[in-house]
Amino acid sequence: MIELIHVSKCYRVKGAPSVHALNDVSLTFGERGLVFILGKSGSGKSTLLNVIGGLDRIDSGEIVIQGKSSKNFSQSEFDSYRNTYLGFIFQEYNILPEFTVGQNIALAFELQGKKASKEDLAKILAEVDLSGLEKRKPNELSGGQKQRVAIARALIKNPEVILADEPTGALDSATGKAVFDTLKSLAKTHLVIVVSHDRDFAELYGDRVIELKDGKVISDISKHKIDPSKISSGVSIIGGKTIQIQPGYILQQSDLSLINDYLRNSKEGTIISMDPKANKNFRQLTKTDENGKQDVFASTKPQEVKAF
Repeated sequence: MIELIHVSKCYRVKGAPSVHALNDVSLTFGERGLVFILGKSGSGKSTLLNVIGGLDRIDSGEIVIQGKSSKNFSQSEFDSYRNTYLGFIFQEYNILPEFTVGQNIALAFELQGKKASKEDLAKILAEVDLSGLEKRKPNELSGGQKQRVAIARALIKNPEVILADEPTGALDSATGKAVFDTLKSLAKTHLVIVVSHDRDFAELYGDRVIELKDGKVISDISKHKIDPSKISSGVSIIGGKTIQIQPGYILQQSDLSLINDYLRNSKEGTIISMDPKANKNFRQLTKTDENGKQDVFASTKPQEVKAF
């Protein structure tokens, strides 16, 4: 668990006003989950990632890591924290163009003082959905595949926390989705903190979304699943606006009465879709799964952070 307590960071430039990149920020992060940090340019989001990652020192406040204050860290403990506890992913892939995918990953093993076996490579390639691509050169990969090579290298030291700074900033939407699919899978067993400008991806993939403005936290929300309201054994209402009918269910008279009441009061008209693809897209749009459970965001509570 990582806790920031009244953390401030100020950048001072000669001949210019000081900039409060972080201004009295207090946040607690759990052991796993996908957390997005949003904010406009200059909001402090990258600085927040850097102080969590030990790349920047704070001016005031305290960072507590696994119950120990960073104030009490020796230089070797800071180095160990960065080199073993954290994995870093950046917008630039930083992979060697003359090396194959397998060689790039094997080099990362060597930098950790390890020798990569074929089994080690196969396991980590499978973890980031790159199986079978170990002999390809970077110029034969898509942007998303290159970023997943970078993710694979970050995983080699088996970090507790993965920090990603705009990992899809140079990618198109479809390719970015593949990268976030990988990060979402990793967040089941790791804490993954992502700085991003993309609110749509944050709301789709994030377990928690924190927004900064002028170095301050202005919003901190977490995702919850809301059960649908059952009207009968086969009909439910999702979010008070959507009627869901279970496959194979035959509407009863009471169901028909409910639907007729809805239709009578509808001013926009109603679409009943029998197209599986359209229905899947609608579920994605309304953040609803096949069981009718809907994802909604609400203010993050301390007990929820500890539950992650």
